[in-house]
Amino acid sequence: MLREWIQRSPRLVAGIWFAIAGAFPSLAWFLPSVMQDADVGIFLSFVGLPIALAWIAGAWIGAAILRRGTGMVHAMLRGMGVLLLAYALLAPCYGLLNVLQRPHTPHFVNAILMETYMVLFIGLVAVGWILVIIGGVAGLLLCVVVRWASGSSSQQS
Repeated sequence: MLREWIQRSPRLVAGIWFAIAGAFPSLAWFLPSVMQDADVGIFLSFVGLPIALAWIAGAWIGAAILRRGTGMVHAMLRGMGVLLLAYALLAPCYGLLNVLQRPHTPHFVNAILMETYMVLFIGLVAVGWILVIIGGVAGLLLCVVVRWASGSSSQQS
């Protein structure tokens, strides 16, 4: 059954896989403070948005892991790239959200660029290494699962 899903919609499978992997850092980092405030908007922007962007990045560049012949090192590197791309997409979204929450911000575009820069580079030092580790492990595990699914389904035939 898993093999059929992988063959039918590899982008969906990879997107869901990396959305789950991308959920770990955002839930671990933000969930305690989000639950304390109990605000749906904060939950969506700090937990939901990173998961959605990890799904998009996984569907976009992570689906290549599902092809036959993908090596484990290549799968690890691609997995790292997926979560780092999701983070790179997240930075301007946070920059825009932060500026939109302050209604009378002078130099709107400059403020967005400064917020994006701060989120991207300061946050990369704080969580970049976590994303690299989780992304690499997720890519490797996806490669192992694909090999297992293709091996077990060929043994059943």
